[in-house]
Amino acid sequence: LMCPGIICGLNCYSMNIAVIGSMGYMSDLDNAKCVVLWGIDPCESRLLRWVTLNRRKRHNEVTIIAVDSRVTKSGQIADMVLQLRPGTDTALALGWINVIINEGIYDHDFVTKWTHGFDELRERASHYPPEVVARITGLTEEQIVESARLYARTKPACIERGVATDQLGLNGTRAEQTRIALRAITGNIDVPGGNIITGPPQKMNGGRYIHDSELELAD
Repeated sequence: LMCPGIICGLNCYSMNIAVIGSMGYMSDLDNAKCVVLWGIDPCESRLLRWVTLNRRKRHNEVTIIAVDSRVTKSGQIADMVLQLRPGTDTALALGWINVIINEGIYDHDFVTKWTHGFDELRERASHYPPEVVARITGLTEEQIVESARLYARTKPACIERGVATDQLGLNGTRAEQTRIALRAITGNIDVPGGNIITGPPQKMNGGRYIHDSELELAD
């Protein structure tokens, strides 16, 4: 029973339920101005989403950041490719948090109204300045800083994640925890173009389907 979860989103699913009460990582590619492809190659694994992303890119409607240890076909259309050392995703995410908080480019209103533990997050991320993250990930300091700025300043933005980080072992859970923090401090949770919190579906023909999110009893 554990194997399907380990290779298909168990870490991400569990962390989002625990932290925001929902799956929370469904990205709105139709309306995003910036899309981060984090450990995913949608042209190989999510063809319908790839069609949407590729079409919007051809019309210059979206900026793409690809985070992957290899340059994928999807990454070939990206504005920035962060070819990090395998297994160092959490360090990169903490580096982004460090830059976004220190430069004050986080969503102050969303943080004040909807988050808890921001000061603790700031302190934890302080141990991951760009020079430290560069040594861990193999990226340059400039890549780390510029990509963090691009994600935080181009709104709305979403992080489209794949199963790659689920297979890092224990650190895979922390990778998703830091991505949730990134979505939160930039105010990109449950907004058009961001990462959507799933809920009951709309009525159709007098009735409606029962959505998985209703069976979770998250409340």
